[in-house]
Amino acid sequence: MLATLDIVDTLIEHGVIARSVQYRDRKMGLIAEFDLKLLADDTAHPFRIQLDQYTMAQLLYERLRSHDAVEFRFRNNAFAAHPEIDGCVVSIRTPNGAVHLAAPLVVGADGASSAIRETAGIGFDGLTYPNRYITVFTQMAFEETVPGIGPVNYVTDAEQWCILLRSPQHWRVLYPADPNLSDEALLADDAIFHSLADLTEGRRPTITHRRAYHVHQRIASTYRLGPVLLAGDAAHINNPAGGMGLNGGIHDAFSLAPAIASVWHGLEELDTLDRYAVDRRRTALEYIRPRSHATMTTLAETDPDRIRTNHEALRSTAAEVGQARQFLRDISMISTPGDRNELK
Repeated sequence: MLATLDIVDTLIEHGVIARSVQYRDRKMGLIAEFDLKLLADDTAHPFRIQLDQYTMAQLLYERLRSHDAVEFRFRNNAFAAHPEIDGCVVSIRTPNGAVHLAAPLVVGADGASSAIRETAGIGFDGLTYPNRYITVFTQMAFEETVPGIGPVNYVTDAEQWCILLRSPQHWRVLYPADPNLSDEALLADDAIFHSLADLTEGRRPTITHRRAYHVHQRIASTYRLGPVLLAGDAAHINNPAGGMGLNGGIHDAFSLAPAIASVWHGLEELDTLDRYAVDRRRTALEYIRPRSHATMTTLAETDPDRIRTNHEALRSTAAEVGQARQFLRDISMISTPGDRNELK
């Protein structure tokens, strides 16, 4: 999708290319490795680009800032949407006070706490995971302390699972934490060191960023209410295992933009936007939510017998080319509920 914007080379230049995905156990090491080259018949880019979201946003901004059809308004905070018969009025706080802009269509892409979604009266049902989660950016050289580690690692453990992802400037580490402890306690240097000590061979990691937060699984009750449309985190949020939230938002944009363009230019009726709303919500319900939840559940398994069974299933899948390819198609969001092509 991003290749159609002629930006892939720039993303590759700024990112880390991951050509495999590893599933590990904190005590037993590597369980299974999946070679992304198996996707060569499915995509011209059979690899993952590990790139922090803020870097990608900056690169896209640089590409768009000179576009005649695009206007950026920083320090403008949309706080309400008022659907009307012939369009929608959006209320915006600016450095010079509130303004009200009218448009035939409004896309709420304003994040998980979307004011557009909330004030338009669209529900956002789902669940909140009981644990807190910690994200740490560290300069720790896990290549030196975890033998054979790759750029993408999902690590099971009966006591504390984790995800290790290599980015250009740092390693990103995600792990669960006690929900009863304060942010100060969870994010203290000693607490982080204790959580990572077995992965760092006792070395104290240099931390460049740390954050504690709750994780949710929620989907909007509809992606379209009259002139109001939703995309990205405003429409769906899920746990971060697998990166399906951000990538799902990109899929939303590439589905919604052509639909809006076809309506704007009179090629299709306004109701064609319902197809976007139904199809993308279905994907979130039937694909993103269950798969991301299953990944988190598998990582968080504490029963030794079930952990062993999960490991055996991963090894078996990785060992058979057809199964491994379908597995990679699924986690790469190439397969969706409406598109499960037959394997060659």
